Amino acid sequence: MEGVIYQQTANNGPPPPPPTTTTTTPRNLTELPTEIIEGILEWLVPPPPEIGESKPVAFSQMVEGEFWHDFILCRRALAKVCLVSRGLASIARPLLYRNIAVWEEESLVLLFRTLVENPTLGSWNRFLACQMTLTAPGVIRNIRNAVHKHVQDIKPASEPQVIMRTIEPVLKMTKILQTYPFGVDLLPQTLLSYILMLLPKLETLLLWVPMWDNEDEYDALIGNVKEMKQQIKSPEHMPFQHLHTVMFQGNPAIFEHLTVDDCDCDIPDVWGVQPRHYHEMLACFPALNTLEAWADDGYWSHPKDPMDDVDFGGFGFHAVAEGNHPPYLAGIKHIYLHQSYAAPMHLNRLLKNAPDLQTLYMAPRYESPDKHYEPLSPSASSWMDQTEDDPNTLDTGLRLYAGKLKSLDVGWLNVRLVGMGENEIGYEGRLPSLPQLTNLERLCIQLSTLYGPTASSAASSQYQLIDLLPPNLVELTLEDWWWQYERIMRKMAKWDNQKKLTHYQSHADYRAAATSLLIAFAQALSPAKMPHLKKVLLLCKIPWTWVMTDSEDIQADFHFRFVTEEFRKRGVVFEVSCEDGSAELPTGNRCFVCPIVQISHSQA
Repeated sequence: MEGVIYQQTANNGPPPPPPTTTTTTPRNLTELPTEIIEGILEWLVPPPPEIGESKPVAFSQMVEGEFWHDFILCRRALAKVCLVSRGLASIARPLLYRNIAVWEEESLVLLFRTLVENPTLGSWNRFLACQMTLTAPGVIRNIRNAVHKHVQDIKPASEPQVIMRTIEPVLKMTKILQTYPFGVDLLPQTLLSYILMLLPKLETLLLWVPMWDNEDEYDALIGNVKEMKQQIKSPEHMPFQHLHTVMFQGNPAIFEHLTVDDCDCDIPDVWGVQPRHYHEMLACFPALNTLEAWADDGYWSHPKDPMDDVDFGGFGFHAVAEGNHPPYLAGIKHIYLHQSYAAPMHLNRLLKNAPDLQTLYMAPRYESPDKHYEPLSPSASSWMDQTEDDPNTLDTGLRLYAGKLKSLDVGWLNVRLVGMGENEIGYEGRLPSLPQLTNLERLCIQLSTLYGPTASSAASSQYQLIDLLPPNLVELTLEDWWWQYERIMRKMAKWDNQKKLTHYQSHADYRAAATSLLIAFAQALSPAKMPHLKKVLLLCKIPWTWVMTDSEDIQADFHFRFVTEEFRKRGVVFEVSCEDGSAELPTGNRCFVCPIVQISHSQA
């Protein structure tokens, strides 16, 4: 047998070599294809902070899983990957610079220095958050010290020349400020404006701005942005071309103090960030289509229209003398207002100044009870002889200026606490113009703005719900909310089971009327009436109207089983959501030194 094998081998030549694989298995990360490495490292890109987020505490004090803890860990991981090899650095560094959040003064100066010395890094950025108030005395002082430390030996890049020539004046100014203190108050704004110029592909800007009269506004930042826009004409290097979203917010620590804490400082009737003050800067962003504001003061009238203080029966009020000015929010398609102090009349002004608006979202500001005026009496809320064509109401604003609106979500806890009463909403406190909004696809609306101030208004109304709504809705959210619920909400967190049960039992007639209203709405749906509707959500902010906690545990879904079935027959999803009634609303608590007093003392 061995001879046979030998003879076959000899006749056929040498034995073939053992089979080998055409590809070798990667032994480390750097040997993987670039596309796979990019996909892996993409998971390390930290998500940008949301509007309203406070600046982080020391890392050692953070809790695992909270936003800033994960944000910092992701950035640290990407920074370490950049140190492994040049190949990995070329992949990881653009991801490291994609989302930048600056909450320390020294970091702002170091970012400026880095971009001046290596402008290529700025082309990778898409999101920038500056989470400090640039006119605060402490911020100004710390930035000046950081400039002394980090800008003396700066070595600017030679290219691109059109950008570097623009930066030369600010570099000279920083050296002058080392000897002469004049102009130091404008230094933080100046540095930020040049950082923005060095981020040619920036898409989203989150900016902390003043929300208190003792803090100066960002006039230097606005002026610098306008000047840069005029100086740099090169299409390749023109700044701010890709900036499509700007978010304004105030300092959350000051906001919490003014709304929650029991403070003796002199708080004005109206306060908050003022986006209208930045209209000239916004005009320099050609791609801008989205504007967000957190804790705005509510005023959205044209900046060139003066506001006159009017005293009406002891209640402060601002009347706006309207002029014939071009809308300063033209081109803005989406506006989101969080913790807003806007009254219905203010939204009328906003709609007038944003003729291209497609999305309007407004969540009201909540303040502790002693921060509010007492609600106006019904007679005071009827301070003028109102007609259906009143030009100042939200209803008129929707009818005249909201033709392009596709999504509307607005509401208040009690409209009498932010304005002059229900009459600011519309005639009889309603929005009868909603059926005219034929482009509206998504709507979140309170029942009190559909039927009138009280729940009895719906029971006695001659209108069917379907006749009060836009005809082409796809999604509808109805808030089970009436103005008197605001007082209930303040007390609800402290209710025991007996009070919850008493409230539930006292609303039997209301539950029957509400479910009948929704059943009639579902039965009225047809190919001719609201044919595109796909989903209806009922949002109940007073859960104990629908939920009974007793020996018989009754959930809200029990009351809506027939409603759900009627909608299902017509291909519409119906859902009910009850908010947690155990969460306690903010109460006064003097937990730290008043930041307003600190600002005043620093300026003095």
